[in-house]
Amino acid sequence: MATAVAAAKGPKEITFSWEGKDKAGKTIRGEVRAVSEAAVNATLRRQGILVQKVKAVKRKGGGKVGSKDIALFTRQLATMMKAGVPLLQSFEIVSKGASNPAVAKLPADAQASFVKGIAAALEKEGVAYDIDAYRDAPPGLRIWCGATVDTADIEALGPWLDWAWEQYR
Repeated sequence: MATAVAAAKGPKEITFSWEGKDKAGKTIRGEVRAVSEAAVNATLRRQGILVQKVKAVKRKGGGKVGSKDIALFTRQLATMMKAGVPLLQSFEIVSKGASNPAVAKLPADAQASFVKGIAAALEKEGVAYDIDAYRDAPPGLRIWCGATVDTADIEALGPWLDWAWEQYR
């Protein structure tokens, strides 16, 4: 049973720093999270980068999530949501790009529970009803944005999402 749980979580991702050349021959550098050096090489090759150096970045232990981390995470999450990216996908993208390792370690089941908590808090306050994802869909928030929805209503939801974040975290 323990191996089934470990296999379901998948391999652990590591942060790698890399250096390479783009198609114009300009030297570029960056960091990427992947399961292995080979995965980094493959990802960068697909992007048209000629990889020269790849090495694992050693990070200090988990640490605490500070108020600056929360503010940055919330701002980035709001930006992703405004762009129409689903909430759980936004969590994954923002947490993988987080500079604090403690932010990047939020497990998928905790993310799902968090989303359900936000939906429940918004419904309890009478701000949003039936905002939780469909039963068979991945956890997330359904925010209707169409011709029949006033833009001001969507804009007014932003501060409530911040409020729910603070209530549930």
